[in-house]
Amino acid sequence: MNRHFKLIKSTAFMVVFSLLRYVDSQSNANIFELENGNRIASNVTRVGIKQATSDISCASSCSSHGTCCSASYEIETSTCFLDSCCYPVTEAFLDALVIRTNSKKEMHSTNGNNRFCNLAYHRQTTQSSIYDNSGIYGSPCNAVDGLKSQDFYEGSCVHTQKEFVTWWEVDLGAKYTIKSVNVSVRADHSSHYERFSSVDVTVDALYCGYYTGPPHLSEINEPVTITCSDGITGRYLKLERSVHDTFQFCEVEVFANLTVCPDPPEPWTCRELSHQPCV
Repeated sequence: MNRHFKLIKSTAFMVVFSLLRYVDSQSNANIFELENGNRIASNVTRVGIKQATSDISCASSCSSHGTCCSASYEIETSTCFLDSCCYPVTEAFLDALVIRTNSKKEMHSTNGNNRFCNLAYHRQTTQSSIYDNSGIYGSPCNAVDGLKSQDFYEGSCVHTQKEFVTWWEVDLGAKYTIKSVNVSVRADHSSHYERFSSVDVTVDALYCGYYTGPPHLSEINEPVTITCSDGITGRYLKLERSVHDTFQFCEVEVFANLTVCPDPPEPWTCRELSHQPCV
């Protein structure tokens, strides 16, 4: 009876845990609304200034900042201005754009502005193998659950077995022209972030980009941005590491520039106990 009770209790805990992950992740699908030819005019509510390699890198910096709600990116100087105001005063400025974080409820607004849409959120995923650390699984769907944790032991990171070639793949549901890929690395240990290096990115087996890495230790709290070559269109995006080692990382976001963002699959649960894809 005690063993039976413990099994029921454990099963109930896993169900509740899965539901909590499902509910928490609903508000974390990153959508960024863009205003081309404008920049934020005032510095009254500015919360930071950073150098950024691209507009999507600037958007990611805003997303990972605790108080940023909008940003402007000046292309010529590669400067990203972070702002705490969601709708700040803007001014016309050539070769600049304003980036606003956008909630899932707002992402179908049809005001004519383009958006960076995260196409990977809650999509089906597979990978070469799954590492199990005493019941904490490095499942492929952990990378698209929308949770921002960079701690493997919180159950939201990818971790393969040690292999000669390791890989992770997401089915975006349809063909899109991919702009860039953001990948959050592990930040819970002094060396695990190094398992994101020598990474090939392909879209439908076509070359998209390559990341030498690993990131510098001082940069591991912000996503790695890999910009795809212009015009790469496809449905299946794959990250592959040809190093005899494990492959470890946390959240993956795949961005395209669209006017309307597609709906992610719902309902969605992450199958942590098998090699099955997310559904």
